[in-house]
Amino acid sequence: MNAPAALQCYLFDFLSEFHRTYPKINFKIHTDSSNDSITRLRSGETDLVFATTPVASVHTLNATYIQWLNDIIVGGKSFAFLAENEVSLSELPSYPFISLAQGMQYRQFCDHFFARNHIDFQPAMEADSSD
Repeated sequence: MNAPAALQCYLFDFLSEFHRTYPKINFKIHTDSSNDSITRLRSGETDLVFATTPVASVHTLNATYIQWLNDIIVGGKSFAFLAENEVSLSELPSYPFISLAQGMQYRQFCDHFFARNHIDFQPAMEADSSD
């Protein structure tokens, strides 16, 4: 899971309670890519990382998987008709995807997923963050 998703799904409630319990402890939250976050962790610049898996070389880190998430495809009103019927995996690339940029952990996951299924995945737009 990327940092913004981790913050939204898990951390805000815990951070609020933590701050009430320990009001004099301050910390910084960085929302880097998973790869950049792991680099910061390895350098000692960061103490804790929430990252999307799979993460390269995680076997050398103390990692705890907190939850498996299912991905869903979200579309605007002009694609509402797709919700009425099952869409095959091979049909998906014919629609204009917005995806994360090349090299980002989740994008690598998507690229490998489609490649394993012999489908060419070429997003119409790329973003450098899920925000």
